[in-house]
Amino acid sequence: MTRTITAFFDDRNDAEAAQERLKQSRVDADHIRIHDKASDGYNETTRSTHEDRGIWASIKNAFLPDHDRHTYEEGVRRGGFLLTADVDDDAVGEAVSVLEEANTVDIDERAESWRSSGWDYEPAEAAATAASYGLDASPDRAFATSGDDVPPANTSSIYGRRDLDRGSSRVRSYGNDHSIGSKAKGMADEALGNVKQATGSVFGNESLKHDGIEQERRGESEQGKGPDRS
Repeated sequence: MTRTITAFFDDRNDAEAAQERLKQSRVDADHIRIHDKASDGYNETTRSTHEDRGIWASIKNAFLPDHDRHTYEEGVRRGGFLLTADVDDDAVGEAVSVLEEANTVDIDERAESWRSSGWDYEPAEAAATAASYGLDASPDRAFATSGDDVPPANTSSIYGRRDLDRGSSRVRSYGNDHSIGSKAKGMADEALGNVKQATGSVFGNESLKHDGIEQERRGESEQGKGPDRS
């Protein structure tokens, strides 16, 4: 599995030095890019959406939650430089260490200073953005940054999770764990299949009962376990 690594810089020379440091390391990193106001997709006035991914369109695995993407976009608007790279899952720790040795910005601290001067990610806009992805519009879902968060089965490729246990406020790792989404869907299919079977038995509806058995087995397969034939 590949993760997206992000780091933010105030100076382009620092970003380029970090890019070279990553290239010279033992980390197998691809698509290392530096994004600024000259990058394709940059927009001075609007934030990226499902339909218009902005600067993220050029990133192979841009699986970032809305709030994080828009924070980085704000940094680029203010003249900063965003470095992104695709890194194999087992090399994330080393990639983070390499970039933390560069002159990276604490993006959490920087975003807090922006908020104190009037910038914010408005809840109303967050809800509208989440809805455009076909997601629950609640803030907790729109800002899905928890390592325990499970993406809905219908999430788009622009939506994902931040690895809270592998990274920091200066260097972050993101991914879209399709296996997690598939397991969640499998659990739902298994449960619904059981309900159909019970309902079919109560009302003597063999067709519904058969559908329930098939859906339960499909759900078990999606979770990677064999069917319970007892």
